[in-house]
Amino acid sequence: MAGFVYATQECVAYMDDGTRLVTHVDQAWDADDPAVKERPDLFADAPLDPRGTRPVEQATQAPGETRQVKRPRKSTDG
Repeated sequence: MAGFVYATQECVAYMDDGTRLVTHVDQAWDADDPAVKERPDLFADAPLDPRGTRPVEQATQAPGETRQVKRPRKSTDG
């Protein structure tokens, strides 16, 4: 898995090793983070919409994310 996932709820949980895990809705996490791998039920592939019901497209890039942008070519016609 690569990229980012997003917390789906406000949560304080404890990992198997006793580490405290705190999440906030739509907080971006590295998809390879051990907390994400241990508690995938707390994360989604996309942020939630304002009502918290379904994922929506992310308008800006996440930290470390790169995006390909295609710009229209300028016309060489007269």
